[in-house]
Amino acid sequence: MQNYKLIPYPRKITERAGCFCAEIGNVFEVFLGGESEHISFVTDENLSREEYKLEIAESGITIASSGEKGRINGVSTLAQIVKQFGGKLPCVIIRDKPRLPIRMVLSVLKLCSADKCT
Repeated sequence: MQNYKLIPYPRKITERAGCFCAEIGNVFEVFLGGESEHISFVTDENLSREEYKLEIAESGITIASSGEKGRINGVSTLAQIVKQFGGKLPCVIIRDKPRLPIRMVLSVLKLCSADKCT
């Protein structure tokens, strides 16, 4: 299995034989209304609000979701895979949804001097 470096790490990754070998450009531009002959977005009402299914096949890439939140999550995962693998993406099916009702990244800032915290 490939060593996928994804944040957050998806619930399920199913690898398939082959690779998608083409430059797809800026994934976020495609999401924002650009065109791509390689990426398609599909509405699947069976998926929950933030859930998505990303399928990378030799013939192209499909992101299925029930709405915008799931699409954003799928695009974010695809962008990380493109960054990691470049123009030779492994064929894979990724399914993910938040483990909790709210998905977030926790950031803690500590403002301290040598002898005093604020």
